[in-house]
Amino acid sequence: MRLTEYRPYFFDKEVKSIKFIAIDQASAVSGLAIFEDDKLIQYNIIELKKMKDTNERMHEMIKRIHNMIIESDVDYVVFEDVSLQTNVSTLILLAQIQGAIINTCVMNNICYSVYKPTFWRHKLGFNQSKNVKRPELKQQAKDYVYNKYGLKLKEDLCDAICIGEAFILESKKED
Repeated sequence: MRLTEYRPYFFDKEVKSIKFIAIDQASAVSGLAIFEDDKLIQYNIIELKKMKDTNERMHEMIKRIHNMIIESDVDYVVFEDVSLQTNVSTLILLAQIQGAIINTCVMNNICYSVYKPTFWRHKLGFNQSKNVKRPELKQQAKDYVYNKYGLKLKEDLCDAICIGEAFILESKKED
């Protein structure tokens, strides 16, 4: 189930294609994938692992994601919801980045959707039973991207591409 979305005019019957960006955001490494006419046209990674100051790194990540959204001139943004993985302070940090992405979208009249990880993985048919751990989920994303595109990419990029693929499937369901 999607967490939230803002899409006042897309997905009506007259709109056949859109340009969108899918984001797997994090505080140190974020993956971004741009699709147009349901085709992957570009992907990029923002890697800030070397920045040790958490606040400085978060601010830089927010700026770079914002710039990618604006410079890509997309109609839509789809990104992953935050979830508790390690500790509460990380969850708060990720929630702040998520809020910044929503702010970029709202302030620039860009439609967006926020997908729970279980939602986009389900859309792509991933095995996500209780026995499947995070590394296995990441490997399923890497395998999906390799099988579909023949690309061997880092897991953050693969997750972003998979989020975009789930968005395409979801949009076709609404036709």
